[in-house]
Amino acid sequence: MNFIKKVIKKIKEGLLQEMYVEAKWMYQYIKRYKFAVAFYLILGVISTLMGLGGSVLSKYLIDAVTGVDKSNIATIVVGIISMAIGGIIINAINSRISTKISIKVNNEITQEVYDKVMRSDWLSMTNFHSGDILNRLNTDVSTVSNSVIGWIPSLITKTVQFIGALAIILYYDPTMALLALISAPIMLTVSKILIKKMRYFNKKTREVSSNLMAFNEESFQNIQSIKAFDLINSFNDKLINMQNKYKEVSLDFNKFSIATSSFMSLVGMMVSYSCFGWGVYRLWTGHITFGTMTLFVQLSSQLSSSFKSLVSLVPSAISATTSAGRIMEFFKIKNEIKLDEKKVRMIENNTQGKGLSVELEDVNFSYNNTKTVFKNANVVANPGEIVALVGPSGEGKTTMVRLLLGLINAKSGGAFIKDINGIKCKISA
Repeated sequence: MNFIKKVIKKIKEGLLQEMYVEAKWMYQYIKRYKFAVAFYLILGVISTLMGLGGSVLSKYLIDAVTGVDKSNIATIVVGIISMAIGGIIINAINSRISTKISIKVNNEITQEVYDKVMRSDWLSMTNFHSGDILNRLNTDVSTVSNSVIGWIPSLITKTVQFIGALAIILYYDPTMALLALISAPIMLTVSKILIKKMRYFNKKTREVSSNLMAFNEESFQNIQSIKAFDLINSFNDKLINMQNKYKEVSLDFNKFSIATSSFMSLVGMMVSYSCFGWGVYRLWTGHITFGTMTLFVQLSSQLSSSFKSLVSLVPSAISATTSAGRIMEFFKIKNEIKLDEKKVRMIENNTQGKGLSVELEDVNFSYNNTKTVFKNANVVANPGEIVALVGPSGEGKTTMVRLLLGLINAKSGGAFIKDINGIKCKISA
């Protein structure tokens, strides 16, 4: 118990603190679908156990065929076929369940993120380019939703497969079990070292991808201006530069992935050959049967693949938590301040066909502390009047419209709407 507490404390305080917070945020969606996830998990464990059972039955089948065992061959064959068919059925059900849950979670997170973006403070949201928002809304949400149903069940089912295969090998030959475990500490140490590097590449790749998407979106939105001012070559050059950055980051990530996966594959191959060689030696010396040798070959393969799958969950977890962190940035933004809805409805009813007034009263506003856009500004526009905002670029025309639309808030003073009866409501805080 003390060991578990120490591990949790280390996670919270060390390098994994950020991932821990992001994983906790993802957990809320797992809780919402806990029964479906639990059912999916149970089926996955049953399928894994049936696979292990099929391997054991194959040993008895070969021993029966070679005359070492007197077991009923027909019964064993029926058992093997039943487990194989059962595994196919369970995998089909699991695939259906996982797809349903993944779609539900994807839609749910997308709706929540979309709603949050729409309700967030407009000025704060301008820090995100629309292309980046779309990238987070699509790519990152998809990554998180797939992980909700995929990560924890995969962790448990692969652990069951690993422990089950190891237990069976240990029962028949403890030495082979020891050989099969040689790769475990090596792979765990490598994974621990590479976590920071993996997270860096995940963040960098998503950042460059968002920038590229934002550029493309902006280009297509302004295609008329680009063509009118003959800026096509200039924008093509920008695209090539951004593509080169994306290529550079992607190739670096690919190089890193190839190096780590090749190293782990090499370790796994050495362990597999060691197990195979030991099995051949035991068969040669007459300590095991052909059926047991077949079982060892199957289980050593399952043991290696299950452990490799467990190790591969590390980059999957990093990818999922990185995406979760990018989505969580939206939820840190404060929402727009709501108006007095009752007064707004009253003004709306009173202005049917009669118009309303918009006013700025003693407004002070600046986007930052260095440059003041308005100082004690006053503007009144009454029904039927034509009011023009005239001035050079950068003098505050757009800012005034934003204040009147309630997109931004004055530092002091305020923007108001007023009906013909004098009922007044503040547009922005």
